[in-house]
Amino acid sequence: VERSKPFIRDGNVIDGKAVAAAVRAEVRADIEARLRNGKFYRNPSLAVVLVGNRTDSATYVRMKDRAASEVGIESNVYRMPESASQDDLMALVRRLNANLTVDGLLIQLPLPDHMDENVCLSAIAVEKDVDGLHPSNVGNLVLRNLPFPGMG
Repeated sequence: VERSKPFIRDGNVIDGKAVAAAVRAEVRADIEARLRNGKFYRNPSLAVVLVGNRTDSATYVRMKDRAASEVGIESNVYRMPESASQDDLMALVRRLNANLTVDGLLIQLPLPDHMDENVCLSAIAVEKDVDGLHPSNVGNLVLRNLPFPGMG
């Protein structure tokens, strides 16, 4: 790997593992610095909601949980059965939105067929929307209004 192009190998192929490691190291250092200088009084906290038993979704959630832990973000997974109602999911989202110790929230997709993903994603507080899928955040991204609340 050339020093001037640390993430490029074999011409135009990006080394994704190297990029991911560099981003994680940068995020971890930023969190540690904010804790040291008093900008953060605790480690950031992520809430991940997983509805159902899809193996692929459970794998993604495990990977997100591991990545959060590596950078100093507290991660909590809230599991709901496939049979949970949309009202049950919305109630959980409202509780997590109101919880001052939850800084970021995401709902792992896809949701079961009996749930409306757009309605559920719209229920996430804009400022806690980690995936940026709340309609306001999608609109701000399209309009290039950056940084928008979900990016903070």
